[in-house]
Amino acid sequence: MTSKEILEDLRQSFLREQKALGIHTALGSLLRTFELSHPNFEGFIFRPAETKSLVLTTEGKFGVDDKQQIRVPENILDFPLSYTIHLLFHEFIHIRQRATPNFSASRPLREFEAYFAGLFSPNRPVIPLSEHLREQFLAAIEKYYQQMTEEEKATVQDKYDLAQKRWPESGDPRFLT
Repeated sequence: MTSKEILEDLRQSFLREQKALGIHTALGSLLRTFELSHPNFEGFIFRPAETKSLVLTTEGKFGVDDKQQIRVPENILDFPLSYTIHLLFHEFIHIRQRATPNFSASRPLREFEAYFAGLFSPNRPVIPLSEHLREQFLAAIEKYYQQMTEEEKATVQDKYDLAQKRWPESGDPRFLT
């Protein structure tokens, strides 16, 4: 079996679990399978089903002990599993950011760091990252870099340069926070 076929089999398994036990149980299994967790993660909240795009957001207050929820479309398991997993990883980066003591980075800096981690973190999911999603992440890195102040740009210049080189997706952990 190819990795794409394996991921589709897994997605079908999660869909069967959703049908039998509910979406919360299926998503819990998905998180455990791909080792996505954080003590501040409280659970999922749902928005109406999407048909064209998968939009996830992290919601909650910033703080070491403040719980966070990830808002997802109720049909999240209808999307390709590799795409879903990488976007969930992105949201878990935001949960980690929000739990950092005295964290007060601007939105462009937070998003830059989360998209960068999605490409270069040694802890990112070990499932294929499609070229399409890779290009989306690189475009987001560029977008948020351009929105930063000069002072913020200076703090991430090495990471930005690395992203511009489009190094292999395994990344270089020397540039991670």
